[in-house]
Amino acid sequence: SERVIAALRELKKSLMRHLFTYGPVPVSVGAQRAVPLQDTEIGPLPAHWQVVRLGEIVNLRTGAVLPSEVPNARYVGLEHIDPSEVTIRQFGYAVDTKSAKAVFRTGDVLYGKLRPYLDKAALAEWDGVCSTDILVLVPQKAEPWFVAYLMHSPHVLQYAVATTTGVNHPRTSWKAISQALIPLPPLPEQREVARILQAVDRRIAAEEAWREALDALFHTLLHHLMT
Repeated sequence: SERVIAALRELKKSLMRHLFTYGPVPVSVGAQRAVPLQDTEIGPLPAHWQVVRLGEIVNLRTGAVLPSEVPNARYVGLEHIDPSEVTIRQFGYAVDTKSAKAVFRTGDVLYGKLRPYLDKAALAEWDGVCSTDILVLVPQKAEPWFVAYLMHSPHVLQYAVATTTGVNHPRTSWKAISQALIPLPPLPEQREVARILQAVDRRIAAEEAWREALDALFHTLLHHLMT
């Protein structure tokens, strides 16, 4: 099970490189050659794609609240976002935190600006509040799931790491990251890219659940046999 999960993660990395270079076409030499490419500042891309700055397709959501104002709100900290994942699988509650928190809404993309090399970005599927070390991005001219995967692409990751400041707590910023050059396919292709990557993520999640079930079964049997 662990070998399958590792293989699926490698498949996802390869797929992301393929999809953000050739678009949602089959992974074959023939299919790649059939895609008319253009040379751009960020490498070869399909001729009908655009190269834009991140700030042209997403806005930064601003505004903060005190935990006492929204005690029952779900809270997301950097510790709740898994590296390279686009879904939020765990969370806390505002009542258990201190200091002001940023507000996010369903469909926003939460991006960890602290130590961006950790590659933390996920799509919010419910409203809540989050750490101020997380940038709340609001997709404007792009499919939200596509933006979530885009934030894990080398185009954004490498730029974010290159624009960090600080030694002990290196951070990027909205001012810096908004200038990152990114590939922008038409909306139908954005949705197809996201659909393909979501399918791989669902398979990874299923395998991880199976592994956890096996682990729990082993420890239960071990306890039973020893007693």
